Amino acid sequence: MKQVNIDIQTLKTLQDAGFEKGVARYSGGGDSGQVDEVEELICEKDKDDVEEIISQLCYEMLERHFGGWEIDSGSSGVFTLEMKNKTITYELNHDEEIVHTENKQASGKFSIGKHGSK
Repeated sequence: MKQVNIDIQTLKTLQDAGFEKGVARYSGGGDSGQVDEVEELICEKDKDDVEEIISQLCYEMLERHFGGWEIDSGSSGVFTLEMKNKTITYELNHDEEIVHTENKQASGKFSIGKHGSK
């Protein structure tokens, strides 16, 4: 499991809100991506602040693990954040859209025929 540093103020905000769990669903394609929604949020107060923190951490972890997740055909997934005993764990389930391109070629020769009259 990778260790990721989180700033003290963010940790304090989550602790003060009584945060336990949150799930962010995200999607991206073209050249943009976004957190679509934060759900399964378990906290005692400051839900808007906690949702914003979860969204920001989701973006940071996407860039860390799947840079470019929002370009081309894009991707989607789920970011789960949990806090127990002052330890925050995250899980990132990421689905990437891949367009398969096949290159087919043909070659030949054209003959220029003589057109004659009888």
